[in-house]
Amino acid sequence: MTIIPTAFIFKGTNRVTFNSAGWINATSAAKVTQRNPKDWVTGYDGMQILEALSGELGIRYPQGFFERKGIFTKNPNLLRVLIDDQRIVRSVAGDPENGGGIWLHPALVLPFARWISADFALWCETITESLKADAEQASQRASNLTEEHDGMATVLDADQLAEYRLAAKVLKDCGADAQERRSILAARFGGDPSQTAKQYSAADAELNARGLDSSERQEILATRFKSLNGGALS
Repeated sequence: MTIIPTAFIFKGTNRVTFNSAGWINATSAAKVTQRNPKDWVTGYDGMQILEALSGELGIRYPQGFFERKGIFTKNPNLLRVLIDDQRIVRSVAGDPENGGGIWLHPALVLPFARWISADFALWCETITESLKADAEQASQRASNLTEEHDGMATVLDADQLAEYRLAAKVLKDCGADAQERRSILAARFGGDPSQTAKQYSAADAELNARGLDSSERQEILATRFKSLNGGALS
């Protein structure tokens, strides 16, 4: 897991760290009430949640791994095995201020937070919803960027298309709006991607209607579109 910690402040003084994937640094969170996250992970309530989550994720642990012999009985070996496995509990070396500590899977955030306190759990719910919204927006932006330039897939080879998409991303990251990006990319790659793709598709359909096979159409289209785009296309 790449840890990119983002600190949020609970009640003005408590620094609690999450990452962009929704994992929580349980070590920093437990300081809210001066608790140790190991007590929750290896305790009765934590084991119940961990067992349910592992089943939902299809993670198979040895039989009896989550055995709970009593509400006050802890399983000291549980944390070590979970950390070695890395899928729902992870450990990062270093100070919590720099991302070190015990990290818990996003599905464990609210159950763990309720163990800390009711108001902390409500606060965590707000944070996790915000992180989800940010992740969805980032995914949508990435999807829009891909759709914006997929029209060039019909007229660029794989290497050129990769270069085109990288250039588009760099321009977007630098703050260029859609119109500016289209203008710069047109100069570099030879035309408005959506218009070029439409022209290509129309020409291909016309040639196909004339009875030309795929290899003949590709040869003619490659020559035609290379000429249209100043030799930028192959």
